[in-house]
Amino acid sequence: MSAGPAPDHAAALRWAASFREFRDALYASLSDGTRSLADALGSDDELTAETKLLGVLESLPGARKTDTRRTLETLGVPGSVRLGALSDEQRSLLLATFPLANTDPAPDKEPSS
Repeated sequence: MSAGPAPDHAAALRWAASFREFRDALYASLSDGTRSLADALGSDDELTAETKLLGVLESLPGARKTDTRRTLETLGVPGSVRLGALSDEQRSLLLATFPLANTDPAPDKEPSS
């Protein structure tokens, strides 16, 4: 009987858990506007590169799932592609097609008195 997962399997489980945590934080930062699509697409971070395009686009403020999927289909870019696998042309096309997603994050607002 095995006492637990093999070392390689355990390492894979740890990596997957850390990736899910990172991905959720990325989606939240895109959703609340603290990170832009341009920033996510331009990142050379290994975990960002492993994140799928559709999840990123659907996390943007005001994104509608059906519209986003239809737009990707029209562009010929699969939503399942990982950010690190996008070509420079695809990145430019996405930034031009989703212009509201390129704005710089809004500065923190001061509470009204």
